[in-house]
This record gives sequence, structure tokens and C-alpha cells, in this order.
Amino acid sequence: VVKISPKIIMKNAGSLIPQMCFESWSSSPNQASQLETVEWQDAKIANEAAFQKCYSLKRLICDGLEKINSNVFNGDKALIDFGDTSNITYIGIQAFMACTALTSLKLPSVTSLGRSAFSGCTGLAKIDIGEKFSTIDGGVFYGCSHLETLILRKPSSVVKLSYVAALNNSGIASKKGYVYVPAALLESYKTATNWVSFASQLRAIEDYPEICS
Repeated sequence: VVKISPKIIMKNAGSLIPQMCFESWSSSPNQASQLETVEWQDAKIANEAAFQKCYSLKRLICDGLEKINSNVFNGDKALIDFGDTSNITYIGIQAFMACTALTSLKLPSVTSLGRSAFSGCTGLAKIDIGEKFSTIDGGVFYGCSHLETLILRKPSSVVKLSYVAALNNSGIASKKGYVYVPAALLESYKTATNWVSFASQLRAIEDYPEICS
């Protein structure tokens, strides 16, 4: 039987979490204990598959990630917290796929979300994306069945929706949720390519301060 401490503290480990560093740790029910928390205070970049298939991982404690590469948390169904999200600019392909315990995220600095970044995050109900973000790519929110609040704050132009399928099987596609955008762009969103399919689900940020504040 493999014994794993439920918390690992990485001291003076640098700003880079290496590729596949913790991949598949605590992935087996036969282990005597499960890895639940990794504290890596200096982490700025998490490389590919760093925590992939860490099924019991709940928290990554750090002062502020900036870049989360592909598959970093893929399959981490217990993940609820991955540190300060205010500095994150990039989230790679399938980075959070099937992270079913995530419920709400605020990403004020993000500029890019990779394909299927949040696909299968069935618990994700709200995501608030800042002013620097410009494109929703294929499958980003596919299967986010409880996604009822998507806030897009870019003030200067419509955020491009590359494919309608990016929101397939989401709470928004099933008309249980809404997309909130700047009031000045609301009518443009309603006629924009692919967004026209969700015209009835579009709302102005300014009209819903209790949700968008």
C-alpha cells in the first residue's frame, strides 16, 4: 500500500511547477491516504499535466499563478481551489476538464482559454472573465451543465464565439442561464456570428449589479 501525506509543502521550489510533476498521485483507491493539498507559494507557471488525474486533490495553495498549461488539472474531480486567480493570463487546452467540484471562478486578467478548458465541469455555475479576453474557442464550456452565469467584461468589442458547440450541453444552451455583457455591446452580441443562437440568453452587465458586481 502506498502512503501519501494529504498535504505536501514545496519550499523554495521556484516559480515553475514541472510537467507531470504530480500526475496520477492519489489516483488509486488502494492508497492508504490521499493527496488533498499542495502548497507551492512561489508558483507562477504550471506546466503540462502537472496535477492530471490527482483525483483527490482539493487545493493548490500559491500566491498567484499566471499560466496554466494544457491538462494541468484534467480529471481532478475534487479540486475546489487553485490559489489566487487574479494574475492568471493563460489557461491551456483541457486544463480543467472534468473538474466537477469547481463552482465559481473569477479570471480578471485572462487573455486566452484553450479548447475544452472547462469541458465537463458539471459543477461550474458562474465564471467571470475580464476585459482582456477576446475569443471563446471550441468546446471551452462544453458539458458545463450547471453554468448559469457567464460574464464577459471586454468593453471595446464583442468577444468572438468561434463555435456554438463551445457552449453545448451547458446551462446557457439549455436556457437555464445567461451571458452578461457590457450594455453598449448588447445589441451587437445579439446579431454576432454564433452569438445569435443565444440572443435570448444575453443580458447587460449594468442591469444586474447583484450578479455582476
